[in-house]
Amino acid sequence: MKRYKRVAEAVLERTIIDLLKPIAENRKKTADWTSAYQWVFNPDNGSILRFELCCEVLDVNPDQLREKLKEACSSRINALRVLCKSRKMDINDISDVEGLEELLQEGKETSVDFIVDSLRRGSVTPQE
Repeated sequence: MKRYKRVAEAVLERTIIDLLKPIAENRKKTADWTSAYQWVFNPDNGSILRFELCCEVLDVNPDQLREKLKEACSSRINALRVLCKSRKMDINDISDVEGLEELLQEGKETSVDFIVDSLRRGSVTPQE
């Protein structure tokens, strides 16, 4: 089962980066962004490895994780919060965001861990 967890984490990690990096960097959304968005938010996308399956392996409710990802996609600061905490952004490249230091006060972790842990800390519960 550990192997499946590592695969699920890796797939979700790549998806989170593809979803949030263009938003955090204030750049145009790419084909990778579109593909990641469809994989997360369109359950009928025809992919063999489904978002729901990755969530199930990690014991996370897929609908609640979708909401958390939607929130992270909603603004540059939310995207930066996830990517900076997960070491997926170079802080030196970001000078135009007020309060960036506050984003970095907590410890570093993978973006999957950051989002899943925030799901578990908040009002969101693991999948039952």
